[in-house]
Amino acid sequence: ADEELDDGRQRLFIVSDGMDVIFNDMTELIEADPKMQGRPAAEAAALLIINRYEALTKSTPVKVVFSSERLCGWGGGHICSSEDDAQYPQAPTDSKYLNAGGYIGPAAILATMIGWVLEMADRTKRDATLAELRSKTTAQDATAKETDQFFFKMYFWQHPQLVTLDYHQSIFGNFVEIEPVPCQDGWQPRCAVQPCCTVSDNIRRLGELFSSNYA
Repeated sequence: ADEELDDGRQRLFIVSDGMDVIFNDMTELIEADPKMQGRPAAEAAALLIINRYEALTKSTPVKVVFSSERLCGWGGGHICSSEDDAQYPQAPTDSKYLNAGGYIGPAAILATMIGWVLEMADRTKRDATLAELRSKTTAQDATAKETDQFFFKMYFWQHPQLVTLDYHQSIFGNFVEIEPVPCQDGWQPRCAVQPCCTVSDNIRRLGELFSSNYA
C-alpha cells in the first residue's frame, strides 16, 4: 500500500536502470531557492524532484512519470514502426517517446505496473499467437537476450490516465539524443523530427545538445 507522510504527501519511489538515465543538475536551482538553502544536498534534491513530480501530476489522476527521449526505439536496436509511433499522444516537445530506464511514482501503482509487465513478458514467451510481440521484446545484445521496454510502452499506451512522460526532462535526462541531420551511414531512425540522427556516441556533442534543449 502507498505510504502517506506527515505532510499528507505520498512517499515516492524512483526506479532507474543506471544505464542511460541521468538526473538533471539541480545545483543552481537549489542555490537560488530560499526554501532549499541550508538543507543537505540530498534532501534539497529530493524535495525539488518531489515538487516537479507534483507539478506534472497536479489536478490529474496520473501517478507515474517516465523518462522521455527523442528517438522512437528501444533495447537491442529496435526502432518503432509507424503504427507504434502513432500510438503516442501529442506532446509539447519532441522528446515525446517513453524511455523505460527511469520512472517515479507511489509504491502501489509501481508494483501494479511492474506486475503487469512481468505477466505480459511471461505470456509472450508461452503464447505462440504473440510471435510478433515476442520479436519486439528480444534483443541479442541485451541481458538475457530480452528487453522489457516495449512492455512498458504498451502499459503507457493502454493506461494514459495513470502514466505520463517527463516531456521537458525536468526530472530525468538520458543519453539518447538526436540532432536534425541525416545519418552519414544512411541509418534512418524514427524521431519526432526528420531527418534525424543520434549523437549519443559523442559525449562532448551530447553535453552541448542536451544543455541547449533542456536548460
